[in-house]
Amino acid sequence: MISVLKKYLEHNRHGALIEEFKDIYLSHPNYPSLFSVTDTLDVLRIENMAANVPKNQLENLPEHFIASIQHKDGEIFVFVNKSHNTIVYDTGNDEKHTLTIEEFRELWNGLILAVEKNEKTTDIKKSNIKSTVSLGLLSAVFLLSNFTYGFDIYEFFFRTLSFIGLLTSIFILLEKNENGNELVSKICSFNSKTSCDSVIKSKDSRITKWLDFTDLPILFFAISFIAGSLVNLSFGIIGLLSLVSLPICLYSIYLQKTKLKKWCMLCLIISLLIFTQSLLYLLNISSLGITLTAALHYLIIAMACSAIWFPLKKIMSERKDLADKNKELSRFKRDFNLFEFLSSEVREQQQLASLKPIYFGNPEASLTLRLFLSPSCGHCHTAYQKANDFIEKYPEKIRLAVYFNLNIENSENPYVPIAKNLEQIHLSNGNITEAINDWHVRNLSIEEWLKKWKQEIISQEAETELNKQYEWCVKNKFNYTPVKIIDYKLLPKEYELEEIKYFLSELEDQKTAII
Repeated sequence: MISVLKKYLEHNRHGALIEEFKDIYLSHPNYPSLFSVTDTLDVLRIENMAANVPKNQLENLPEHFIASIQHKDGEIFVFVNKSHNTIVYDTGNDEKHTLTIEEFRELWNGLILAVEKNEKTTDIKKSNIKSTVSLGLLSAVFLLSNFTYGFDIYEFFFRTLSFIGLLTSIFILLEKNENGNELVSKICSFNSKTSCDSVIKSKDSRITKWLDFTDLPILFFAISFIAGSLVNLSFGIIGLLSLVSLPICLYSIYLQKTKLKKWCMLCLIISLLIFTQSLLYLLNISSLGITLTAALHYLIIAMACSAIWFPLKKIMSERKDLADKNKELSRFKRDFNLFEFLSSEVREQQQLASLKPIYFGNPEASLTLRLFLSPSCGHCHTAYQKANDFIEKYPEKIRLAVYFNLNIENSENPYVPIAKNLEQIHLSNGNITEAINDWHVRNLSIEEWLKKWKQEIISQEAETELNKQYEWCVKNKFNYTPVKIIDYKLLPKEYELEEIKYFLSELEDQKTAII
């Protein structure tokens, strides 16, 4: 399902959101249901629709959509490309099938998922800067070494093959850790018999407890690339080691052919590079001699690379395990029943409804996020900023209401004038947005803020309202700030403000049911 969705999102120009989609979708408590898909799309604010459509309306559907069909593996979701007379559907593993409209209608059960195309060119997927910089550095080293040592056809080929081998080895590691490049993923799964993932992650790829088949190419080609770039006498060693490695390549091909019955295109590229280097060595064995100096240099580089790689491999493995555990924990945490259980209704709800907060956002939004702040509270700055960003992301679903929780009778509190003046600006219909942003976002000092925003008169109405808000907090024993409330339920301390996005649909449905 995830590969089908990835293709569909990319087609509709939502490529920049794919990684975020995967994280949220895989950690959804209802994964891998269709609801978990639509809910994740809602969280990412991608307009979508899942519906059962009468089969006789197939011709009226858009050109591209996701459909549920009967397959040899049961019901599956496929990416559909519909033309006038035919339908081509993709199962996600690059298995493409072409059927007539009528043939597809027989397989289709009527269920579809459609998303709105992204028209914002700024949201189209951006290239990974780190990958570009890394590739640029490796390319610079490759070119520099060729210019430094002069042009020799065999040396050039060895450096080129080591460079390609290093890049391929990196792609293998990315595939293993589920961070694969989009182009490489297409190469790895261009038909039903190819799957780098199945081969790389198979139990047979493990040689010992601490050594995998995936370690061998990254070590060999990294060492060869560095040695070929720094030491111009290492090509004989590289060629000889390539020749010695041929049985390992043949065993890898044997495993893929007979046992795993899947081909890893990246592994085959590695085998081809090893074979080519062996052939170059045999063709020029007389001039590719091995000196003691070259052997010592190669050994030192090999020891340094090994000393770096194995601890790095352990860190990468631990990070992946931690990410997997976090997804499981996030799935547990995002269970709405758990969220409901930990939420508690505030007291004196009628009194809360009678207060006059500072509202921000869409007055037609179905939910209200209430924040009780204090001008002296540093955490309130963060809470306000996060809440403001949140209502900007989901304007049709939630608005913000700001209250104050401080005793204005406390003459020793230097922050009381900030609250009084903010309340007065609000009641007199002043520029409350800029005023509150100057305090909570731009973080002006008390003196700077009062110089800009101090009101001539603080009305009795403003002070009365601040007292009412403070008294309500006292009744609920809220002797802290910020206090975060969604409608009339206190946000559990186990949840952050930005995590409310996972429950917006359920909270809306719950409120509608109550009404």
